[in-house]
Amino acid sequence: MSEKNHVYTEMPILSGNKMFDIVISNATVVTMDSARRIIKRGAVAIEGQQIVGIGKSQELDKEPSDTKIDAEGDLVLPGFIDVHSHVQSAVASLRGYGLEAPVRAAYPRWWRQMMVRRNVSDEDRYYLGMGGCLLDLRFGTTTLADWDFGEDAIAKAVRDLGLRGFLGEYLYGIDFLKTQDGIYVFSSDDAKRTLKAGLKLVDNWNDQADGRISCFLGPLAPDTCPPQFLGEIKREADIRSLRITTHLAQSQGELKFIKEEYSASPVDYMRDLLGQNTWVAHCNYITDEGIRVLKETQTKVGLCPHVYAREGESTPLAKFLGQGCIVGLGTDGAPDMIRNMEMAMVAAYFRRGFLSEPDPPNSQKVLELATIGGAKVLGKDREIGSLEVGKKADIIIIDMNKPHLVPNVDPVANLVYYGNGNDVKTVIIDGKIVMENRTIKTVDEEPILQKTQEAALNAWSKFYSEERLFADT
Repeated sequence: MSEKNHVYTEMPILSGNKMFDIVISNATVVTMDSARRIIKRGAVAIEGQQIVGIGKSQELDKEPSDTKIDAEGDLVLPGFIDVHSHVQSAVASLRGYGLEAPVRAAYPRWWRQMMVRRNVSDEDRYYLGMGGCLLDLRFGTTTLADWDFGEDAIAKAVRDLGLRGFLGEYLYGIDFLKTQDGIYVFSSDDAKRTLKAGLKLVDNWNDQADGRISCFLGPLAPDTCPPQFLGEIKREADIRSLRITTHLAQSQGELKFIKEEYSASPVDYMRDLLGQNTWVAHCNYITDEGIRVLKETQTKVGLCPHVYAREGESTPLAKFLGQGCIVGLGTDGAPDMIRNMEMAMVAAYFRRGFLSEPDPPNSQKVLELATIGGAKVLGKDREIGSLEVGKKADIIIIDMNKPHLVPNVDPVANLVYYGNGNDVKTVIIDGKIVMENRTIKTVDEEPILQKTQEAALNAWSKFYSEERLFADT
């Protein structure tokens, strides 16, 4: 993408208050504001939790501040927003046995592992979550929407690390132990238990950790939730003004079951849950009509390009954008958001070439998906997702003085096509420096990683025991 695609400004934007806690200066500031301004030799001023000044370094550096960060040659961006994550499962599953298994072979094993993951101890779950959240933080994700079993432990990890979290418990009405080989066994007891756990998470954690933690309700998938249960979830979400997320059209097995059981597509089956307060994940097997319905209902979309690219699959990103859907990016076990942006581009080019789909978005648009687009998906775009006066100070600094990023003519294109998560050097969340020059400031990292390794070994030992149980039935 050429320089003419960017809008530059030479004028500072200042708040009325000029006593700053932190000033980041001498950077290329990519604001992601409505004008998509990029400010060369720019600066960002922070006071408390908020951004209070954006402009040229020569202006903002005149004012006193407690901390000055010289970001000469660096890129300053809003923190990445991950709209679909399972941090504990990514640590216990993907980094364990599942990396090289084709999706059609691995999916049944992941399905069975549901029962094992449900029974991980609270302490192990906390350290699995800490391991996953540490990597997100190191790779520049400042907000993650995480969804799994036992999210109380993940809430504690998010709180302790200083991340911003949007959290939900898996809600399902299915007996995973009895459901196998495409034969589904529904369970009202599981439905009652998981909804109770989901509402308890909301009661305990919504708006906690200085407002950094929010909660949602998350029916696991169309093929794990009978119609009555979906109705109960929708009623609770409406009563409590909560957002809803679900996996949708993520596998051929899901499509087959919904068609045979309900004579519907997954989109039609979930129709009553769709709307402006709902976002859906994956959608690899969605139809053009399904995309149109998502647009009409103002349902948001979270795509996870990297994890599917590993398996030779892709999602019709350009079609969603062409319809005007609001789209964000999720990591779903592949937590490097920069590589997710690259894979979004790769998948879109592949689908244009082999499936005659619309032209891919440019790098600026893909960066939007990882920042302000993600904020819109989560309904948080008035607070986060761009660098603007009055928004939360969720900011990352990227070291562009590396061989794979030099020469640097177009910083956004360089980042999307050549960058990776290890280029993130400093992370600020809610106005606090949580990683500085690659050093985590909120926790002692080494003992946590040791505990994460132990927790993963415990989970794997349970899983292999569970596999033997299945083999004997």
